[in-house]
Amino acid sequence: MAETAHATLLGTVFVAAVQGTLAGLMFWWLGVPTPVFWGLVMGLLAIVPVLGAFVIWVPAAVYLALQGAWASAAILTVWGGVIVGGIDNLLYPMLVGNRLRLHTVVAFIGSVGGIVLFGASGLVLGPAVIAITISLIDVLKNRLTDQPESAPTRPGELPHQSATD
Repeated sequence: MAETAHATLLGTVFVAAVQGTLAGLMFWWLGVPTPVFWGLVMGLLAIVPVLGAFVIWVPAAVYLALQGAWASAAILTVWGGVIVGGIDNLLYPMLVGNRLRLHTVVAFIGSVGGIVLFGASGLVLGPAVIAITISLIDVLKNRLTDQPESAPTRPGELPHQSATD
């Protein structure tokens, strides 16, 4: 459980830093004022599952469009929607899944399902539930394969019971 929480939190912070950096670089390239500040704010907001970096780049794209910079607004919209918004769906499951020894798809489903079921805390709880479930299945599988020699011969019979009980 501790390893799951640790991996999930580190993955979330790392992906948020990547999102903030990518968005800040695009702001700088497009000439948006104070790109470092806005990249930092987007990185911090990317940690919060409901908000995300779009809370900053969408108004910035609108600002650019209102200033008449239609090409810059379009570039920022595509960059924000595809690259910044999509990098967490690609990078997060890879980082967290490798650390938890889960497949990327399973880690992604755990993260999304956790957020849907538990809200913001589901980002940690979703993968944790999957990791614990897999561990419990492994324990059960090991216990079932390591049965003693005096295994029951009839269905429903306990190992310590005999046919005469």
